[in-house]
Amino acid sequence: MFSKNVQTIVNEITDYSKKSFEEGTKAFEQLLGAKSLDKAMEIQQVTSRTPTRVLSPNRPKSAGSMQTSPKKPTSQYKVT
Repeated sequence: MFSKNVQTIVNEITDYSKKSFEEGTKAFEQLLGAKSLDKAMEIQQVTSRTPTRVLSPNRPKSAGSMQTSPKKPTSQYKVT
């Protein structure tokens, strides 16, 4: 069981790393082809949001199994 969970996490990290590298390479190539500073800044703004979009679809696979639900405070911890 532990080994399977570790392998799942390793696979997700590998997939994310590959996607991140591919996106970074693509962005760099686009920046090299930019004809103006305005175009380069536009490319940078668009690609700076990419890591979040790449990671988000994968997050529930492993992170969801590790999350715990928040617990209600007991009476001794109530703020008055």
